[in-house]
Amino acid sequence: MTAGSDISAPGDPRRGWVFGLLRVLVCGAAALVGGFFGLAASGTYSGFGGAARHTAGILLGGCGGVLAGVVWCRVMVPRARRTRRTGGGGKLVIGGLIWGIYVGLGCTVLLHAGLMIVAWRFEPALLALCLPFGAVAGLLTGLLCGVLALIAAAVTRPSS
Repeated sequence: MTAGSDISAPGDPRRGWVFGLLRVLVCGAAALVGGFFGLAASGTYSGFGGAARHTAGILLGGCGGVLAGVVWCRVMVPRARRTRRTGGGGKLVIGGLIWGIYVGLGCTVLLHAGLMIVAWRFEPALLALCLPFGAVAGLLTGLLCGVLALIAAAVTRPSS
């Protein structure tokens, strides 16, 4: 280390943990949202037992949420890294919101497909009814995670 250097200076390559923390927070938030909606959705499938139905809903929703979080991070973390160099934080947040909608819809489809398989009950009308909930949940979660990505980009921005 040279004299006068500060290990905590913004832009320091040793601050890569910030994006790792962002990934953990995004996947955790997505798992919580997915698990919550999985529990809610499991109530609509009466083809199998109560506790098992709710457990399946929580697990399917939570796992789908983690998968959605991973996909979101694969797209948005590189954008956040570019934003830290070039600016354009508004585009980063809007991108997070849009990708939140995409992965929210994908998570909803996976959740209901899994519940239909477990319940041995094909209900495309339930899926169609629940897609707007997935879109809104994805929008809100994507917005929150987009703001977190913007914060991560700002914290790691190279100093001028």
